[in-house]
This record gives sequence, C-alpha cells and structure tokens, in this order.
Amino acid sequence: MIEKSIAVDHLDAILARARELGVDMTQWGPADFSFSRGEPSLQHSEAIKPFEALVIQKSLEYGIHPRIELGSVEQAKRYIDMGVRHFCIGWDRFILRQQLVSSGYRHAQAYRPTLTRADNYRLFEYRLHDGCHKFTPQLR
Repeated sequence: MIEKSIAVDHLDAILARARELGVDMTQWGPADFSFSRGEPSLQHSEAIKPFEALVIQKSLEYGIHPRIELGSVEQAKRYIDMGVRHFCIGWDRFILRQQLVSSGYRHAQAYRPTLTRADNYRLFEYRLHDGCHKFTPQLR
C-alpha cells in the first residue's frame, strides 16, 4: 500500500524493489496519506488528486497494476481513463451502512412521510455488537 507521505516521496525506489520482488499490485491509501502529512482534510479535497495520479502513473510505468477503492461504479471512468483496470467497489462495512441507511429511511418514512434523507442520518444509528452487524433505530 502506498499510504504514507514518505512512501510517495520514495515512490520510484519502492516500485523498483516491488517489481524485483514480483509484487503485482499497488493500493493507494488517501486517508492514511493525508494523516501522515498532518492534513486529514486533504483526503476529501481536489488537492489529493495529483498525489493519487502520481501513484497510478508510476505504478503503471513500473508494470505494477494499481488498484483503487471506489464507493460506486460511476466513479470508475476517471481511473479507467488513467489506465487503472483493478477496482474494489464498496466494502462490507460501506455496503452494509448504505443499505441500512436506505432501509431505515424507507422505514422512517412510513411513520413520517415528510422525512428527508438528511433527517435520516440524524434519526438512525448503526451499531456493531459481538462481531455481528445489528441495526438499531435511535429516534432523537
């Protein structure tokens, strides 16, 4: 994973050694990268894109496939245009949360027809209990 500022600073050396060792894929980590620079909000800004593009471009130059995590299929085009062919679209916690928010919203609308999606986030909480996912509505 390329997720630290120091890794991006030494990207050529890391990728050269990875190629020698037969590593076949890189993974970009924007959240950890942002924190390692002391700029947590960087991960949600346009300013992260040049770093991400550099990791993708360099990975491809070294013949190592970059892998990108996406929240939805619609986000893939930009990366496909950059040469990325490997994606993780959603992940278990994200997919579960997305479904629970949607289900909770529909359930709450049955009781409050004027409820908006923004209201739904304030009305429902999602808790993990004993290693399993459990949906617990918390009307506030």
